[in-house]
Amino acid sequence: MAVNAKAIKRRIRSVGNTKKITKAMEMISAVKMRKAVDSALNTRMYARLAQELLDHLAHIDEPNFPLFEMRPVKKLLAVVISSNKGLCGSFNSNIFKKTRNLLNDTKNIAKHRLKGGEDIMPEDSVQIDIIGIGKRTVGFAKRNNYNLISLYDKLDEKPGIDDIMPIAKTIIDSYKSKKYDKVVVAFTDFKSSMFQEPKLRQILPLSQVDLEKMLADIGGLKKKDEEIIEKQKEEIVEIENYLFEPGLETRRNY
Repeated sequence: MAVNAKAIKRRIRSVGNTKKITKAMEMISAVKMRKAVDSALNTRMYARLAQELLDHLAHIDEPNFPLFEMRPVKKLLAVVISSNKGLCGSFNSNIFKKTRNLLNDTKNIAKHRLKGGEDIMPEDSVQIDIIGIGKRTVGFAKRNNYNLISLYDKLDEKPGIDDIMPIAKTIIDSYKSKKYDKVVVAFTDFKSSMFQEPKLRQILPLSQVDLEKMLADIGGLKKKDEEIIEKQKEEIVEIENYLFEPGLETRRNY
């Protein structure tokens, strides 16, 4: 059968136009990825300084401050961060696999690790609840028979303080009321645009061991940021105690 020359030319033009469109889409995606990488790296200096402050606070003997209180774990709260949609490679599967493996070993995940090597062991039976950040955590909780107590799936690409405060307040209030005895967060640590390492770290009570792990994990700082941090370390004056505001009596009245 003879092939129409006009049809061939039309098909060639169509392929050329498709190539131009996909090239434009590739360039837009590259710009978005570059902005996302810069945003991830720009938060690391703040994270380093904030975690160093928490590390100092974790040394303080403040039995009346509820976020320092360590007690045998009966109920554990896991905050799991995932995506809202698919088409993101192994991003979700990696963090779900890591989280499932660690949470299944309840004796290990529910114990408190102290700096001197001693551990506070959990109760015989530990209940695990989930707070999901991202829609994909719903399926994870159902498949593994975890109780999903709340889901946050409306966060913007660049969440602000108003987006984060409800999550933080729920976690802190639940720990202070002794509803939960330990809180951990499962997240991915950005290494490169092709690889994010899944991690699970304790956030409550404040743990010196886990804070040191998080400080060691933070990498990818810009050279100027590293110079600023090193300069600040030289100027740090050792503080033996901290003044908490409001005071204990005021806190009791809230």
